[in-house]
Amino acid sequence: MAAKVGAEDPPSTQTRQRQKVRIRIEYNGKGPPGPVLAGRCETLVRMLVEGDAGVIDRRTAGDGAVNIYVITRFPDHTIELAQRSTSELGLADRTTIGIVKEKAVH
Repeated sequence: MAAKVGAEDPPSTQTRQRQKVRIRIEYNGKGPPGPVLAGRCETLVRMLVEGDAGVIDRRTAGDGAVNIYVITRFPDHTIELAQRSTSELGLADRTTIGIVKEKAVH
């Protein structure tokens, strides 16, 4: 039988609900990103996977933005890793990162 985890237990032992983090990188143009930006976005995805940021849910590109969605139980870690990685790749000034607020289903 598994032990019960209470609110007073350390956070690392508590079950966490999965959340979705969106990394949005903006660019000029309406079509897909150019080859340099596309390559940097691929590198960013690799860095997120290698840094254990979570599961890459989906990616979209077009209309002036690349969106990368990550499903994670540790959004603070995912956001911090994404900020470091986008900075290292020279994308920080055109990137916004945040938790996606999911609509409740009734």
